[in-house]
Amino acid sequence: MPRSGVPFAPRVEWFQRTLEQNYCSAIPSVNDILERLPALGARGEKEVTISRKFLLLLGCAVLGCPGNAQTPAVLLPLARSWLHAPELQHEGSIYRSDGYDETQHAYVLTRTGGAAAPLQLTLAASAASSLFDPALVIHGWGGGGAQLKISGRPVAWGRSNRMGYAEHLDGTDLVIWMKKQTTQPLRVEVLPAQ
Repeated sequence: MPRSGVPFAPRVEWFQRTLEQNYCSAIPSVNDILERLPALGARGEKEVTISRKFLLLLGCAVLGCPGNAQTPAVLLPLARSWLHAPELQHEGSIYRSDGYDETQHAYVLTRTGGAAAPLQLTLAASAASSLFDPALVIHGWGGGGAQLKISGRPVAWGRSNRMGYAEHLDGTDLVIWMKKQTTQPLRVEVLPAQ
């Protein structure tokens, strides 16, 4: 449902007016920015749907993220990781991959049975599908702790690797975030804490 008159799919004019009212008129117009984009689509049309992701990335590029101004070149790997998330390949039958969830910007897996067991997966990053600070949501992990290995090396929980829980009526999910940017495949292991 729209909030305070803001349309669900914002129009270019509305977005430009909002930028000018709230920030400054020196910001290039959204139409100018769209004209600089390469042709989109199979036939080369310049059709662009203004999505929430586009607005977020454009806002970060033009206005800077809170406490951290970014350039479009810096935001490009983030945009690629959202729009063309690397494929997740996992081993074993205890977990089922539900793929990349664009609404959470996370890879979602579900434990299909038994107690929490080691999870081994590869995020198949490439130049066309970069990996930028990936997150994992493991449904049904339970409240037990977890250890993380990246490329075979144990890593400590802290600022660069974070773990948390999402509690639901039907169980507890493990949520992992890793500060890692790469265009190479990344091997990740999640092990129950001992």
